[in-house]
Amino acid sequence: ENLAKTIRNGGGEVFPVQGDFSIPADVERVVEDSAQHFGRLDGLVNNAGGMLGRVPYAEQTEAHYDAVMDLNARSVLTAS
Repeated sequence: ENLAKTIRNGGGEVFPVQGDFSIPADVERVVEDSAQHFGRLDGLVNNAGGMLGRVPYAEQTEAHYDAVMDLNARSVLTAS
């Protein structure tokens, strides 16, 4: 909210929205809600991501790998 306030105080328009970008339905909701609020989207900054805990590749489970890829790769494709 502090960042949103700063943007508004500077004359900008902001629409804060939260979502878990490892969940495709959340990604779609964030994009749809934002497009509806602004009327259209002219650009997209994909800045969600993380390691979800540092685990050596050889020790990763398939579930951990899938979770990391969902957050860091699938979310970018879904949002785009």
